Amino acid sequence: MKISAIPAVLAIILTAALTYLVYHIGSADTDSTLLAIGTALSLLLTLLPAMAMSVESGRLSVNLKVWSGTMFLLALIVAFCFAGLGVHVPTYITIEALLLVVHLLVVWKFTESKSV
Repeated sequence: MKISAIPAVLAIILTAALTYLVYHIGSADTDSTLLAIGTALSLLLTLLPAMAMSVESGRLSVNLKVWSGTMFLLALIVAFCFAGLGVHVPTYITIEALLLVVHLLVVWKFTESKSV
């Protein structure tokens, strides 16, 4: 498994910009700080494997990038929905935690696997 530096920095910058946008949309809520922290964490943990990680096998790298990209879009949709509709803290924490656990388990299996 390798992590490229330039795509990782670009993923961090993109995460920061999207997190600020979600924070701005949800700024009327009192829990917008929690929304920003959760959004930054979920977007970064899904965007880094999609952009900067690669594994030994070409097929596994493609699968990892597609899975991470899909989870990034799902995390982005969840963040915009909670920002636009209002943050209900227990629901937000539960949904984000479940999404991240599933994502990290699948990424871990991709990195441990030797072939498709």
